[in-house]
Amino acid sequence: MPDLTDEQWRSFSEELDEALRIPEAERAAWLAALAIRQPRVAAQIERKLSLRSAPGFDGFLSQSPLTDNPPVQPALVGRQLGSWLVEGEIGRGALGTVWRARRSDGRSRQRAAIKLVGRYWPAATAQARFRGRGRQ
Repeated sequence: MPDLTDEQWRSFSEELDEALRIPEAERAAWLAALAIRQPRVAAQIERKLSLRSAPGFDGFLSQSPLTDNPPVQPALVGRQLGSWLVEGEIGRGALGTVWRARRSDGRSRQRAAIKLVGRYWPAATAQARFRGRGRQ
């Protein structure tokens, strides 16, 4: 949500957790009170909560993302990142993707996991969290 500041993002995260704990019958009054204190955060929470009624929401993560099907080979496979050659995607998460890579400069036969931070996170926030200095 690029239109929220870092402080608003932290508040959004905390308030969304609270909104999900509140019984649905009480949620509208709670959101109205939040809108007085933090209108932008309340509007974002309301938008995100409305997604729960979208078709297919109830089935989200109902099946394991791990299947017997071979993974689709993303465009990054076979590309050089510095002295590393990307071999395949290991996984995805909230901060980005993790890739399996091997050293390709002949200096060693090392293998590594390379994490690429997603562009949908505000840069300063993503960098701080990635380095372990973000507020949890």
